[in-house]
Amino acid sequence: MQESRRLVRRAHIAAPRRAARGDGAQAHELSRDGRVREWFLAGALAVDVLEWQRDRAVLDGLYRRCPIGLVVHGPDLRLLRVNRAIERFSGVPAAEFRGLPTGCFLVPDDARRAVDRVRQVMETGRPMVYSEQFVRLEWDPAREQVAMVSSFPMEDASGRVLGVAEMIEDITERHRAQRRLALLDQAASRIGTTLDVGETARELAEWWCLTSPTTRRWTCFNP
Repeated sequence: MQESRRLVRRAHIAAPRRAARGDGAQAHELSRDGRVREWFLAGALAVDVLEWQRDRAVLDGLYRRCPIGLVVHGPDLRLLRVNRAIERFSGVPAAEFRGLPTGCFLVPDDARRAVDRVRQVMETGRPMVYSEQFVRLEWDPAREQVAMVSSFPMEDASGRVLGVAEMIEDITERHRAQRRLALLDQAASRIGTTLDVGETARELAEWWCLTSPTTRRWTCFNP
């Protein structure tokens, strides 16, 4: 006890309000009724402090600067937090997501798939990697957006599931490019099967009516 009191007195002299050392020791001034001063001393190995600082930097980077979306779901299938990439992707401020149900802001079909995926990871405890998800927003359902989603459970030290975290990457342009390549491959196999010009024109018209979103509104006739 005497040794502890000497340490407190030395901390008081060394730093009247707060002291911090590079080796991980800190002293915080405490007061009661503005009269009695006490000091709370905390210390850790420098390597532990550096590891904690790196962990905090990684966490801060994930939520503030990471270009890939991060969504954290609670065990009640409500959103706990999203990062700024999700804010940019959706156009909704990140703070407004807290407490909302999983799949909010998505059209019903897309929301249902999102909920099913999170629930499956929550119940099985097994991650799901690289699953494609349409993410059409309720206020703009005609705008096609596709995401690549990887989901994994969050657990405490005892293994109890605390929720599910998801990394979400916008792959809309990649999805469109793959679809265009698939259509071109389909066209190569359907068009020009004969040397007859009329037959080739008919095959071209059929393929165009089946694949072009702009011509689906009209009835296509064979030549």
